[in-house]
Amino acid sequence: MKLHARSIVFLIFGLFAFSLPLRAQFGRVAPKAGIAFSHLDNIVDGDFSIKGKSGFIIGADWRIEKNRFFFQPGLHLQHINTRLTDPISSVPQEFESRITSVKLPVTAGWYVNGRRRLWVLHTRAGLSPELILGTKAVDELDYHKDLFNTFQVNGVLGLGVDIAIFTIDLSHEVGITSLLKDDNLYNRVTVLTFGLIF
Repeated sequence: MKLHARSIVFLIFGLFAFSLPLRAQFGRVAPKAGIAFSHLDNIVDGDFSIKGKSGFIIGADWRIEKNRFFFQPGLHLQHINTRLTDPISSVPQEFESRITSVKLPVTAGWYVNGRRRLWVLHTRAGLSPELILGTKAVDELDYHKDLFNTFQVNGVLGLGVDIAIFTIDLSHEVGITSLLKDDNLYNRVTVLTFGLIF
């Protein structure tokens, strides 16, 4: 499956632009982008090893607030690079691949030091359903999208700070469901994003 990532990026920003007229009624909007670090480091069925690398994430969150508490759904496009190694070959071969997905995180949070300050510290926790859109196939290892469960669920914990209209967020996701259909492979991803909130 060939993935047109540019079209997905346009879709995300189109949804974000559509949400702007509604933000006064439903809360604040936070477009963001950043770096995602995958902690995958597993051998799959003894056939090959897969190791996660860095990638990017881009999207937007909607923050619905009540005093010190908030509810935050989001829509994110994530692109993670991976390295595959054939351990059976007399000369180990390495192949570069990637996993591209759309995430729909739903978290609840709390403003640690109050809401109406120049800088605001906040924590959040929840679930991040994930839809695998595509992978870069490696024919030599029979590695392709059909190996993956299309739908994933991850648990997420996050810590962030808002400074005026800027927001910085650090989160860690742990897979609750396996990435692969026929093997237990649970992803762990650390994400650092920078964005605006208004």
